[in-house]
Amino acid sequence: MGYNSINAITFDSRAEGIMKSRNISIKEQVEFSDILNNFNKENNPSNAKQFLNSLSEDQLELVEKVSGFNDSIDISKISNEGAYNMLLCPGQSYCDLNGDGVEDVGDSNFVTFPPGNAPEAVKNVWNTVTAGLTEGEKENLMSQISETTYLNENGTFSKISGSDRTLEYYKNLTNNYIVYLNKAKNYISQDEYTKGINFAEAFLDKL
Repeated sequence: MGYNSINAITFDSRAEGIMKSRNISIKEQVEFSDILNNFNKENNPSNAKQFLNSLSEDQLELVEKVSGFNDSIDISKISNEGAYNMLLCPGQSYCDLNGDGVEDVGDSNFVTFPPGNAPEAVKNVWNTVTAGLTEGEKENLMSQISETTYLNENGTFSKISGSDRTLEYYKNLTNNYIVYLNKAKNYISQDEYTKGINFAEAFLDKL
């Protein structure tokens, strides 16, 4: 977890690294820590949107900046899930509160692989197969799989309920990923292709 909350919130090295990359000053980190602390003491995921609405303009701009948004977000137009995921420590896994397999973050949508509503067996296989990869390599692999298997032509992500995400579903998804890699072989680096194929074959073998 990216923070440890007792009487206040302190950030670990990963969170600090993410905030540094987003040009969050030490003063702003302290201010963001206070915001998270206030939310965690008196609120819960169900009223995250209400909490964001209670912030001052400067506080909301800071939350947006820490969350990686360059432009202001219209809070009235985002989901409560989108609001809640803006109130997590940088680097902390996004939460899929409504179980549709897509994480709303502010006014954006993300799909992690495997998603939060995947069977535990799939998550365990992912952890086993990617154990030797760096965090950066895992994130690149996760992003590539998500974009090539869940992303629709109109730019939206496929939303599939947890009950529909069976082991067979993930086998088919991984096979589709292999098809993508073979089609893209001449357009991506040999390293990217090899790592993708090695992952997919190991993933299928252990499912």
